[in-house]
Amino acid sequence: MVQARPQGQPLTRADHKSYANGSRRAIAASRKETQTNKENTSETKDFPGFLFLLAGNNCCRIMPAQRIRSRRRIMSRLRTQHAIAWRDGLLVRFARDRSGNVAMIFGLVTMIVITLVGGAVDYGRWLNAKSQNQGALDAAVLAAGRALQTSGGNTAEAINAGNSYYAKMKSLITVRDTSSFELTQDGTAVRGTSDSFIATPFLSLVGINELPIYIGAEAVLAAGGNSESNIEVSLMLDVTGSMAGSKITDLKDAAKDLIDIVVWADQNEHTSKVAIAPFAPTVNVGDFFKAVTNEDPNGAPPTYSYPKSCYNSKGQLKKSCEGDSDYMVDPGYPPRAKCVVERTGTYEFTEDAPGPGKWIPSWNAVTGSNSTSCTPAVSIVPLTADKTKLKSTIDSFVASGATAGAVGTAWAWYLISPEWSTIWPAESRPAPYSDLTTLGPNGQPRLMKIAVLMTDGEYNTHQGKSASASTVSSKAKTLCTNMKAKGILVYTVGFQLDTQLAKDTMLACATDPSYAYNAGDGEELRQAFRDIALKIATLRIAK
Repeated sequence: MVQARPQGQPLTRADHKSYANGSRRAIAASRKETQTNKENTSETKDFPGFLFLLAGNNCCRIMPAQRIRSRRRIMSRLRTQHAIAWRDGLLVRFARDRSGNVAMIFGLVTMIVITLVGGAVDYGRWLNAKSQNQGALDAAVLAAGRALQTSGGNTAEAINAGNSYYAKMKSLITVRDTSSFELTQDGTAVRGTSDSFIATPFLSLVGINELPIYIGAEAVLAAGGNSESNIEVSLMLDVTGSMAGSKITDLKDAAKDLIDIVVWADQNEHTSKVAIAPFAPTVNVGDFFKAVTNEDPNGAPPTYSYPKSCYNSKGQLKKSCEGDSDYMVDPGYPPRAKCVVERTGTYEFTEDAPGPGKWIPSWNAVTGSNSTSCTPAVSIVPLTADKTKLKSTIDSFVASGATAGAVGTAWAWYLISPEWSTIWPAESRPAPYSDLTTLGPNGQPRLMKIAVLMTDGEYNTHQGKSASASTVSSKAKTLCTNMKAKGILVYTVGFQLDTQLAKDTMLACATDPSYAYNAGDGEELRQAFRDIALKIATLRIAK
């Protein structure tokens, strides 16, 4: 029989089993009694208030009908209570069961862990791809810059080189990669950019399907303050009469382009300086005239040496002796044009600084002319980083006179020779040759000395007078040979050269054939100067 349990106490497995057994016994007994009642209905008709129950072989047992009905009601209630108890027990057990909590928590935590770990994997892939693409872009802009240097400033070739190099070096896991290259800073820099994406298989679980990669790089053709070498460049520029008209204009544009590329704004750590030596039948040395010739540009009066007989008792010079040519020791000279010509003799092909026995001859002294007008009218400019001064000097060029190529070549050397340091101002003094072979931290030489020799024809003048072109060319080539022996790089630029002698002279003077140019028109002249400037410049990554 089912025992009542305290309210609120959960049912046990034994309780459920007891309920089930009790219910089965009660149902079986009820069915048996019903069958017995049916069999004995006739026997109880005479006894409406009683029922006879036969208990096997036992004696008959009379049970009132009311009691039977009461028992049936009890059994019905028991069955109902058992069903309710079984249902309530199931719900309570389900509500109180903790055996599934770990699985649910594990499922939730697993999703979070997978997202975090997967996100870290995707982020690592993104960093790797970005680093690889940045390295590829840096290399690509350097390749484009080098192509710009070696192709004479060919923009299309430089951009193609950049695109080709980047395509080979970029990350293979990026998608929708778009790269572009362009020339900036007046053609002295190559800028590259790249926009790409990487797929994110893990972060896509939280709605992030891609990560973007935006990178940029710029290769600057850096000289001077932004290179690892100091640079000294001397320009020998032909301003003779044959350069009149559009040719002198073309020369001005070409030379100024070179200055814009070679002379860098930042001169703090390293320097890049340019010197200019315009030439025609002579070289105008300007304010350096007395220092190099030992002559006063204002002239010098005659010098006399008078005997004692030319003085009276008071020691005064007699007027009869004064100015007598018989007593003249040095005739003196009138005011000079500030022009010089080539040395001759022992020091003709050397870089020795001016001094006793080594003075540079003045044009007036050699030719006997009393003219104070100099051709060319524009004087030399020692080494400087002052772009304004350099450009204004070039803009003032006037084409006139014959072609004394040997004297121009000599002065291209003197302007960057350390032997002449005492002649030039402190800020224009050339560095020692030893710096040419001294290397910096990254293997770059501490110094580069470069001479650029430009002419449009044969050299036909020597010491201010007409001379054999082959003779003058030979002298110029000897100067070039001695200059190169000091470690100076020599570039030559011929402009519309029309004789083989002129071409051969330029080729012989150049450091090697790749350093020699022959421009057929103004555009080619400008390209030649730009190409030289780009080769002088050092490539670097700006950003």
